[in-house]
Amino acid sequence: MTKWPDPERTLIARYIASLNLRTTNSPIYYRQALNKFQDVAERYATLDKNMLVAWLRVAPGRAPTTRLHRTRIVDRFLDHLQETGAIERNPITVLREACNIKQCMPVWRALADRDPDNALAELSQPKDAGASSTFQSNFLSLSERQAAVFEWCCRG
Repeated sequence: MTKWPDPERTLIARYIASLNLRTTNSPIYYRQALNKFQDVAERYATLDKNMLVAWLRVAPGRAPTTRLHRTRIVDRFLDHLQETGAIERNPITVLREACNIKQCMPVWRALADRDPDNALAELSQPKDAGASSTFQSNFLSLSERQAAVFEWCCRG
């Protein structure tokens, strides 16, 4: 079993070869995104939040759609590395579980924020919150806001 990052980048090459990519340019885009990701990963001792933030700051490009596409490429690659045993856990999955949310894209957006720690804290959901308690808390906060607006409007 090869651990990642591997200096020869064989895991990246094997991963891209295993994909059923539709166009001849797709492997080029995947290789660029994953090689840049590994370039950053090689400068860090651990695959963690700080490394992901560093990659987001140097890699994904200017257009939001490019950033979104490249984070998806990297996220799937991290899942593949976890499945093959090259890494212990996908750090995005770890952060998603810590925030108690089901999707990965909000985690990527929080990491891309100017203040990732604060953005992740705002993203976090209480672990014991069920659908009805979330609805009730949202309803109460909405009612409280409406009452404040009504009170402000009636002051005349």
